[in-house]
Amino acid sequence: GAWLLRPALAEALLRPQEETQRENEPPTPEPAPAAGTVREKAGGASAQPAPQPSSTPPTPPPATYQRLRVETPVDWQQWYDFYQAVIAPLVEAGADVDIRLHLEATGEIDANLVDLSVRESVLQFSPRAKVALEE
Repeated sequence: GAWLLRPALAEALLRPQEETQRENEPPTPEPAPAAGTVREKAGGASAQPAPQPSSTPPTPPPATYQRLRVETPVDWQQWYDFYQAVIAPLVEAGADVDIRLHLEATGEIDANLVDLSVRESVLQFSPRAKVALEE
C-alpha cells in the first residue's frame, strides 16, 4: 500500500525527535526598538527620532479559481485513489463538490443483478438517476 501525505506532514514525520521538540518551544523574542525611538548625538545635546522603516507593500492574496471541472475516465480499481487524491482535498478545502457519474458496464450481465440490486441501489442514491439497459 501507499499513502499520500501533505508535504508538511511528511517533513514533520521525517525529522528527528529532538528537532521537533525544539520547534515546539516558544521562540525567544529579540528586543526591537519601538517606532519613534530617540537617539542621542555623541554630545548628548539633541535628540532625533529614529528613521521609520520603509513600508513594504502588502503581499497579494494567493490566486484562486471560481470553478473547477474534471472530466476523465477512472478505472474502477482506482476509484478510491481518485477520491483520496482529488475529491477529498477539494472537500477539505471547503469547496462545494458536485459529482455526476457516467457508468457504462458491458458484457453478459445477469438481469436479476441489475434489476434487483444495481437499479435499486442507484435509485436509493438519487431518485433522479437514470438507468438505461440494452438487451
